[in-house]
Amino acid sequence: HCPEYISDKIGDLCSGSDDIREASIRIAQATLDWTRAISGNFKGDPKVIVHPGAVSMNARLKPNVMANNLIRSLDVIDDRGCELILENLPPNPVYLGGMWKTNFWMSSAEIREFCVETGVNICFDLSHAALWCNSSGYDLVKYIEEIQEFIIHMHISDAFGTTGEGIQIGEGDIDLKKILPMLDFENTTWVPEPWQGHKFGNRGFIIALNKINEILIDINR
Repeated sequence: HCPEYISDKIGDLCSGSDDIREASIRIAQATLDWTRAISGNFKGDPKVIVHPGAVSMNARLKPNVMANNLIRSLDVIDDRGCELILENLPPNPVYLGGMWKTNFWMSSAEIREFCVETGVNICFDLSHAALWCNSSGYDLVKYIEEIQEFIIHMHISDAFGTTGEGIQIGEGDIDLKKILPMLDFENTTWVPEPWQGHKFGNRGFIIALNKINEILIDINR
């Protein structure tokens, strides 16, 4: 996963600031270069996940401008021997101690359009998708159906409301018995991603794995 911070700024491949965008390109390229150096430890080309950015504190930014900036950024990044994949974003991420606004790369329509145009694949974050659907009134089932063919990696956690991100499996408001069977766990790489799941000997991750397994077994009975 590419770092999201550049010193005291947020990495943003969509930024209208050339300084921020170029610094973000350098961070992404360095991550890809290091990944390439250890690629012999992977089966096939390793994936590198990047958040597109597209965030602001107060301003409303134009999605078409950010899409063009993102394409310009991707055009100069060398991902040979790896695969750079973009992660769908939540509407109100917390960065640098405050709540920000995401202006692009949230809706299934804009993600699908971008993937078709560029050939980029995605890391599907279930929690992020649910938060955007909750904020926009969009149906999560329809969302997944519209971008499913571009998903090659997944982050799995629950969510609630429009800001409850990375909730432990079964503790949010996602209808997991409906949603989990839609996801291709057998042929797509994935990780559980409850917030702070690595603490206490990966306790949160282990709980999430067991709960996902229980739900899928229960559905298939």
